[in-house]
Amino acid sequence: MESKNYQEKGRQILLTTRLQEVSGKISEISSLLHEIQPLGLEHSWQLLCYLTFGDMLKNDNDDVTLPCPPHFKAIGRSIAEKCKGLPLSLVVVGGLLIQETEKILLMLLQWGRVPTWRSWL
Repeated sequence: MESKNYQEKGRQILLTTRLQEVSGKISEISSLLHEIQPLGLEHSWQLLCYLTFGDMLKNDNDDVTLPCPPHFKAIGRSIAEKCKGLPLSLVVVGGLLIQETEKILLMLLQWGRVPTWRSWL
């Protein structure tokens, strides 16, 4: 493959891959190869907390792990570890946790209303 003027405006391509074979072919024609490392466990945990509980932060300078309930921290760290530092995995899992949390909160709200129904009186 011969590359000409790949840095000209309008001729740039961003390619992402986890396959070494693909990145090897690209490195043959471009020296602009950047290998991204997975997040560490602490950063993974912080991202998961932010995605799941970030809307509860009082201000942007707060520790993102503060809103996480204490009884969720051990399992949350385990979930973050299972995502192996891959941000997309953390985003997907965080989104699923938000949906499930909303369902659980709605269910608890509904259950809390049951004793006040007039038909019980």
